[in-house]
Amino acid sequence: MSLARILAGLGLLLQAACDRPGGCPAGQGVALSADAAERRIAAVLPKGWTVAARAKGAVPYGVVPGPGGPDAAAVLLTLVGPERVAISGYYCVRGAFCAEPIAAREAVEVWIVSAAFAESAGPPAMTTRGASLIASCRGRAIYGLASRYAGEAIDFDGGFTGSSTETSRMPPASGDLPVSWQTWRQDVGAVVR
Repeated sequence: MSLARILAGLGLLLQAACDRPGGCPAGQGVALSADAAERRIAAVLPKGWTVAARAKGAVPYGVVPGPGGPDAAAVLLTLVGPERVAISGYYCVRGAFCAEPIAAREAVEVWIVSAAFAESAGPPAMTTRGASLIASCRGRAIYGLASRYAGEAIDFDGGFTGSSTETSRMPPASGDLPVSWQTWRQDVGAVVR
């Protein structure tokens, strides 16, 4: 008996098999629209978190579209939490370096794209941090990235780098910016399974 069969028998899902026939949990093989995924994500937000911004046709930060190009139906949600973060030494919109501290809030950027986009996407471009694939099932793929949000005028675009410094009460996270919603990857990924 194969390892995949043993794990499936234990009720565990292999992420790589999710889009294959029978790979999604029982009764959940039906395609999921981007709108339905968006509603499900909004429903799992913890207390104090909101959807602050929404954009259509956005490419996950740091991901190179495959031969099919960007997914026109993709949706980017900027989820903003209650924790405030003071940021200094960052690059403003249009590449200007800004030294004055600004008050931002913790955020998670989530891209809802077609599974076909995720399957054909190339390796990440040379970025300090890029969005990572969280889940892919039911015809949808979810990418995500912990970020910072300071309103529409200042766009960190997920590219928050080591040249910036911040102060917050949140503990540091390995490989990610800290956010109070510590289970965001699992919670957001579960909406397509």
